[in-house]
Amino acid sequence: MLDPLPQSDWSRLLADHLLFRAGYGGTPEVREAVYIAGRDGGVSAAVDLVLNPAPNWDAFPFPDWTASGPLLEQVAGGEGRREYAHWLADQMRRTTPVAGKMLKFWLDHFPIDWGTLGNRTQKLFYLFRHTDILRRGALGNFNQLLKDVSRSEGMIKMLDLDESKVGAVNENFGRELLELFTLGVDGGYDEDHVQTAAEAFTGYKVRSYNANADDRGYPFEHYVKTNHVDVSDKHFFVSESGAPNLTGNNQGDQAIDAITGRIACALHMCWKFWRYFVSPVPDEALIQQLAIRFQGTYGYEVEPVLREIFESRVFYAKDTIGRMVKDPIDWLLVNLNTLEAEMLPWRVQEATLSAMGYEPMYPPSIQGWPEPEGVGNQWLSTSSMVFRMNGPTIWTHKNTDLFSSKRTNAELEAYPEIDLDSIAPPHLRTKENFNLLLITLQKRF
Repeated sequence: MLDPLPQSDWSRLLADHLLFRAGYGGTPEVREAVYIAGRDGGVSAAVDLVLNPAPNWDAFPFPDWTASGPLLEQVAGGEGRREYAHWLADQMRRTTPVAGKMLKFWLDHFPIDWGTLGNRTQKLFYLFRHTDILRRGALGNFNQLLKDVSRSEGMIKMLDLDESKVGAVNENFGRELLELFTLGVDGGYDEDHVQTAAEAFTGYKVRSYNANADDRGYPFEHYVKTNHVDVSDKHFFVSESGAPNLTGNNQGDQAIDAITGRIACALHMCWKFWRYFVSPVPDEALIQQLAIRFQGTYGYEVEPVLREIFESRVFYAKDTIGRMVKDPIDWLLVNLNTLEAEMLPWRVQEATLSAMGYEPMYPPSIQGWPEPEGVGNQWLSTSSMVFRMNGPTIWTHKNTDLFSSKRTNAELEAYPEIDLDSIAPPHLRTKENFNLLLITLQKRF
C-alpha cells in the first residue's frame, strides 16, 4: 500500500499540486478551498473535492444536429468537427476535476482518428458516441469500459473490426486490445493469443449510411451479424489440456474477462496512471503494489486506485511537483480556469491548439496523444514554445498577430474581455505596491 501523506505536511503548495495535476487548476477561491479542506479534514478531504461530486455528463448533451442523418449531413465537414472539439473541451473544464482529466486520459488510451472513420456524416456520430462511452466510464470499472469500447462504433471502424468474420479474421482489434489497451508490449502474450482474441470479436458491425433512406440509415449503431461470428470453442490464456474458456456467443466479453484476470493488465494500467498523474518514470515496486490492489481489492474500479495515488506521500514528493509538461489541452484549460475566462470561440480554440501541434481528432498514431512523453509529442518544439510564451496575450491583449485567419481574428475581437482589475487590482499596480501585486498574482498563477 502506498504510504499516505501526513496531514501535518499539507500546505498550499501541495493543494495547488493536487488541483493542477488531478484537474485543470482553478481560481484563487477554489485553490484556497482545497487547501482548507486538507488542513482541517486531512488529505482525503482535499481529494474529495477533486473527485466529487459524481460527474453529471447529462449536463453536456450532444448538439441538436447529432439527432438525425440529414442534420448530421449539414455539418459533416469542418464545422461539425470543430464544434465537437469545443464541446469536448468545455465539459473537460466544467465537470468534476478528476473526471475531466480522466476523460482526456481515456481519449488518449482509446483514440479514434477522423481520417479512418468512413462516411463524413457517420464520422461525427462515431465521435460523439465514442466520447460518451469514455466519459460515462471515466471513473468506473475498467473491465466494463473495455467491453463498452469494443462496441464503440468509432473503434469498430478505426480498427477494421467490421471487416472481421469467421474464416476471414482481421487481427487489428485483437492486437491492439492486447498490446495497447490491456497488457502492454511485453505483457506475456504471443501471436496465437492475438489470433484468438481477434477470432473472439468476429461479427461486430456498424449500420451503414444510406443516402436514399429518409434518415440516411441513422442511427449508425453497433450490431452483431450472427453468421459472421466464430463460435468455435477456444483456449485463451489457459492450458490446451484444460477446458476451453471462450465458448458459444459473446466470446469478446469472455476474452476481456480472461485478459483482466492477468496481473499484467493491472500492471500496465497502473503504469499508465502513474505516468499520467505522477511521474514519467514509475517506481516498479509501487506499481506492483498498486496493481495488486487495482485487480484484487478494487476489482478494476478506477476511482479508488486514483484516490490512493492522490492521497500518497510519493504523489506530493519534491521531485514530483512541477515536473510534468502540460499538453496543449491542459495548457488551454488551466489558462481559462486561472483567468476565469469564457471558453474560446471554436475557431480560436482550434487555431490555438493547432499552433501547439494538437488536433484532437488526429492522434499521431493508434497509441494516441503521448502523455507525458513519447512519439508525436511536439509540445516543446521551437514553434510550440514560442506560441506557449505568447499565447496568454489571447486573453490579456486579444493578440490577433497570433493568427492569420480573418475569421479567427474576428471571433477573437468579439471574445469577452477578462476581468483584469480582479486579477491585478489597479491600486496595486504602482511602484510602492509592487510586492503586494506579486503576492496577489502568486495566489492565481
